[in-house]
Amino acid sequence: MGFRASAEQLQQTLHTMPVRSRVWLLLAIFGTFASLTLWSDASTSASGVWIAAWAWLSGLIGVAYAVVGFGYRSLLPIVVALNVLGPAVLYRSMPPRGEIRPLSLDQTQLLQRRLQIMAFVRTATTLLAYGSFLNLLRIEGGRSVGAHTEIRLAREIHAALADHDWTTGGN
Repeated sequence: MGFRASAEQLQQTLHTMPVRSRVWLLLAIFGTFASLTLWSDASTSASGVWIAAWAWLSGLIGVAYAVVGFGYRSLLPIVVALNVLGPAVLYRSMPPRGEIRPLSLDQTQLLQRRLQIMAFVRTATTLLAYGSFLNLLRIEGGRSVGAHTEIRLAREIHAALADHDWTTGGN
């Protein structure tokens, strides 16, 4: 199957999904991209607020590209602009980084606490994304099993009706 056919099949699948499933999918994509930023920015000197802002922006950009992939191609220029301008604006609005100096005992303890909080937030965000993917699979798997069950039942009814001898009232 070629790329174009595969993309069209994906779009058809997404458009047949209930809104609830699409929301879970977007939440999973958001959490995945946000958690990647949290994993990569844990050792920076940026404040927690700036790291959270980068995580939100990364999650938003991931969702925006997914929406374009879902078939809303007309949004691509807006998404590219968000991808280019969002980080540039956020980076420019961050306070300047100071020089690196040895840490006092209090600063070391604050840094250790910050790293513990970041580890918790990274793990929670990653688990949110993973849980969202699992919930999506549960919902869509249930729909698929239900549809296959209905098809199997219809096939069995059809076979029983086709095997029945309607002229004599029996088999």
